[in-house]
Amino acid sequence: MPDLLPSASAVYARKVGRLTDALNRPEERLEAAEALRALIEKVVLTPGPNRGEIDAMLYGVTGHDPDLDRTASHWKG
Repeated sequence: MPDLLPSASAVYARKVGRLTDALNRPEERLEAAEALRALIEKVVLTPGPNRGEIDAMLYGVTGHDPDLDRTASHWKG
């Protein structure tokens, strides 16, 4: 596992928040969706505790990723 700066989770959360906001703006929606997809490495679905429920665990990018920075340049912070 790569060494992470103590503030990495805050930076990651801020980027995801800005991308999420961009999903609500029609003129930015497609680019924002592509950038969010770039953050997700894999999705694991498991049965939930109750019938018909599904739990989803998202695994994504950690550490510094220059490609993500370029892809999400409008929402970097």
